Amino acid sequence: MMLWVTGNSGGVMDIKNDVIISETKEDIVSVYEDALKLKYGANFRIKKDGILYSIINLAVESELELQDNIMKIADSFNPHAVTGFRQDAMYERLGIYRLAPVSTKFFKNIISDFVCSVKAGEICIRSSSNGKEFFNVNSFTTDISGVTQVEFKAVECGLVEVSACDVFNIVYAPTGISAVSESPAVNISFGSDKETDEDYKKRYQDLKFLNARATYSANISNLKKYTHEHIKIFDKNTKRSLDEGVVEIIAKYDVSDIQFASAIANTFGTGILFVGTTEVILNDIAGSTYTVRFTKAQDVPVVIKLVLRLMTGYLFEEIRNIAQAKIMQYLEDKYTLGSVIYANELIIPVLQIDGVETVTDIQIKRENDESYSQTINLSDYELPVFTAQNIQILEEV
Repeated sequence: MMLWVTGNSGGVMDIKNDVIISETKEDIVSVYEDALKLKYGANFRIKKDGILYSIINLAVESELELQDNIMKIADSFNPHAVTGFRQDAMYERLGIYRLAPVSTKFFKNIISDFVCSVKAGEICIRSSSNGKEFFNVNSFTTDISGVTQVEFKAVECGLVEVSACDVFNIVYAPTGISAVSESPAVNISFGSDKETDEDYKKRYQDLKFLNARATYSANISNLKKYTHEHIKIFDKNTKRSLDEGVVEIIAKYDVSDIQFASAIANTFGTGILFVGTTEVILNDIAGSTYTVRFTKAQDVPVVIKLVLRLMTGYLFEEIRNIAQAKIMQYLEDKYTLGSVIYANELIIPVLQIDGVETVTDIQIKRENDESYSQTINLSDYELPVFTAQNIQILEEV
């Protein structure tokens, strides 16, 4: 398809695969030259640096600017190319809003000398590890025991790292609040920056598929809200052992079997035969029964063992607790069904800790295995599970 931009005098812009393509300066000059040849004969030439050449150059620059503006306008209406505030305006019309920045939050015990009332924002504490400051989120009254659990929020939005064993000091607080307890911070929720254009676009594309059916992307998008990323769907195209019209679904979901089976039926529609180890019988709108089958992913607890060499002056107990928290943070949502886990990869968060000179040894294993190894290969039916209790950290003697 061609888009005429300037009528009789100018050139043409191409539209290929729904994308407008601008011409080059040479393309437009050639169009002008061809038009003049039709009027003055095939031997007509535009003399370089002549008056006509200068006039044509001005016209060409004007046309290039016009084409550039056309492309910008077209992009502003293209949901896959639009960015910035135009992206917000377009997606918000569809009810999809950009995620705002979020602050890191956690709960920490506060020590008080007597019972007193504290308003939101009246306590500010500072981390001794990175100097970041936090304030109490809600108003509260201190406990008669002298120890009160309080929710704190980072002053600045975005990712502010907090370890369970970080030490905090009071910057300011009302009379009666004397110290921050040495007990670990709990329920840590890390903040995040404002959603990027690329992430916003990806979420838009996922949500756009929620009511769609039949395609692989649509089915994954419909079911991911129950499984996060922990789902695999196989058919004849992706697994030769399956017959035509047969689908195998493997997932780790957080709803009941009936709810998940209903979601599968709603997204795939009728005419599909499902295979799997879990079977649910549902009723259709006519009162007839039909069967949905799928397979629940098998949890595989993973044990991690590593040996640290510390720098002089650092306490192993403190470093161990920090290392466990760092590893758990690093592992969050990193692996799913069928992943390959490499032991050496888990060194990364540990080497970033102040006081750790090196990791002299690291090994991993399935909890039920007798021996450790450097690699764990999970099948499509297996999902790795990590806990702080299964992270064994030793100090090099």
